Amino acid sequence: MIKNWKEFDLSEELYNEPKEGEEKPSKETGFFSTLTFQVILCLAIAIILVLLNTFFPSQYRDIDSELKTLIQEDGGFAEDMEGIKGQFERWLNKEQATILPDVGESSTDTNSTEETISNVVSEDAASDTEDNVSSETAAAGGEPNGEAQIPANVSMQSYTFQNDIASPLKNLSVTSAFGARTHPITGEQDFHKGIDLAADEGTEIKVILAGTVMEAEESEGYGKHIRVRHADGNESFYAHCSKLLVKEGDAVKKGQVIAEVGSTGMSTGPHLHFGYLINSKFVDPAAVLDRA
Repeated sequence: MIKNWKEFDLSEELYNEPKEGEEKPSKETGFFSTLTFQVILCLAIAIILVLLNTFFPSQYRDIDSELKTLIQEDGGFAEDMEGIKGQFERWLNKEQATILPDVGESSTDTNSTEETISNVVSEDAASDTEDNVSSETAAAGGEPNGEAQIPANVSMQSYTFQNDIASPLKNLSVTSAFGARTHPITGEQDFHKGIDLAADEGTEIKVILAGTVMEAEESEGYGKHIRVRHADGNESFYAHCSKLLVKEGDAVKKGQVIAEVGSTGMSTGPHLHFGYLINSKFVDPAAVLDRA
């Protein structure tokens, strides 16, 4: 047993004197080696980012958006790295929200679209809507296209959506489906690029997933509206708002309140126009709302 800790000396075991003829390692040499490696690594990362921004600008913007989102969100380093890894895997393998070849009946069948949307509203939500949403909120609207043909910025191809989302509204009661319709204001044949959801004036609107606000402005057709780009590069769209609570460039968390329901733009009354874009084209958002 050691009675005196001063007698317990490991210095001889932990440090060996250089043998005769050997030079003692220089601390300066180790420092400059580490510094050189760090400088080379930083230069390599900078070159990669410049090349990515030059030849793949879309992917570069998505990386920037993902990093801003991760910085704003709570979580550890491991979770952040997993998120970035998953982002790259989605770009390479195109597994998440990838547009697939259309099969079966034509997507332009409005009846089939309405059947898909009907799955979004559960029996409980439907009963709540009858109690909580007044008759005047069963409104619709939207930017008119002037014809019922499919616009250039719309895709009718089917797609898969696997993320669980935060519901944009407490109740999801559809007043106007995606697809061909008679415009509620102009009375002309038109194509609706989203889904209109009934809600009272001032109802909170929540973003479905974390992301970055790409647009927060007002137009004649959509009124006050917001477009948010998510980690996979796809975007959600919220229109006819009475008040916008975020601005362009803001990083938002899943379920964050970003606006309030209104009737701005071309609208017959308070409601939310919800849209979803893949590769900058509007798609039927029913599959997205079905994950709420």
